[in-house]
Amino acid sequence: AAKELLQRGCAVTLLEKGPELGGVWREAWGGTRSTSSLLNTSFSDFSLPAFVETVRSDRGAYPRHFSRDEYRCYLRAYAERFGVLECVICDAEVVTVRKAGDGYEVGWLEGPRDVAQLTTRETFTHVVVATGLAHAKKPFN
Repeated sequence: AAKELLQRGCAVTLLEKGPELGGVWREAWGGTRSTSSLLNTSFSDFSLPAFVETVRSDRGAYPRHFSRDEYRCYLRAYAERFGVLECVICDAEVVTVRKAGDGYEVGWLEGPRDVAQLTTRETFTHVVVATGLAHAKKPFN
C-alpha cells in the first residue's frame, strides 16, 4: 500500500511495529521455508526470480522454496527500490486512531518494548490499516 501511495504522489508515513519491515517473515523461525513458488510469491513489478538470480549467482540455482532470510532480503530490496524505506518509522506500535476534524489523529509508542516509551501523536488526512494476518508469533504446542 505504501509503495502504491508513494507512486501516486502521496506523503506516506509507515508505522512498523517491529524493528524492521518483514511482518511474519521477520518473526518466522530460522528454518522456515516458503510453501509457494517464486512466481506465486513475487510482486508483479519486482520479479523474485530475477532478483534472486542477482543475489545467488555465485551459489547456484535459487531453491524452489526459499528460506525466511532469502525472502526478507527480497522484501527489503523491494522497499528500497520503491522508496518505502524512507517513510518507515520502526518500533512504532499504534495505540490510537481517532477522527480529528478533517483527518485522523494517530498515537503510537516509540522504541523497543523493553525500554521506556514515548507516545507520539500526529494528524494525517488518511489512514491505511495493514495489520497482517499473523502479527503474533505463537509457539507450537
